Amino acid sequence: RHVLVPRNYNPNPALGSWVKRQRDQYKQFQKEKSSSTSSSVITQERISKLEALNFVWEPFEITWMERYNELIKYKKQYGDCLIPQMYTSNPT
Repeated sequence: RHVLVPRNYNPNPALGSWVKRQRDQYKQFQKEKSSSTSSSVITQERISKLEALNFVWEPFEITWMERYNELIKYKKQYGDCLIPQMYTSNPT
């Protein structure tokens, strides 16, 4: 299972903001890996700790894969990918 905290996490807005900062800092870290300059706040140690929790760096990728897997199941059941717009088996 993965850790997927939304940036607008109503039960704990501070956690949602912190998670967004970690993702932003990670993106900056990734960009700077190939250059000689480094202004990232996040360290490899922090990245490793978050990854040990299965932290999701790219939340849209997780959602995309979930929907893709749902599409595979639909095609297996119905034989096509002609999903009605108001398909009730997936209300989200």
